Amino acid sequence: MTERSVREVSMPQSFSDLFEESNRAFLGFLQAELRLGLTFAGMAQGYRGKGNEERYETNKRYTMQAMATIDQLKGRLSDTAREGLQRDSVSFAAIIATL
Repeated sequence: MTERSVREVSMPQSFSDLFEESNRAFLGFLQAELRLGLTFAGMAQGYRGKGNEERYETNKRYTMQAMATIDQLKGRLSDTAREGLQRDSVSFAAIIATL
């Protein structure tokens, strides 16, 4: 493969293509942050059930940090992507409310 053909394959053809590719990658990051927060929430619930207050508080804090990151950054997404993330965030917020 020549250098030119590699560039043509890997580079978006227009600004809108580049924007959509960037938006998908950023959405993926925020979805990973959401999954991470859900993991910490589950761990917090488990530690609370075992009576380990210190680890419960630590994981609860990590959960809240994940939610704060999502809330802070989701405004950078396109409207369509933000709507999908918002639905997932509502479920996440409901879980946080149980901590």
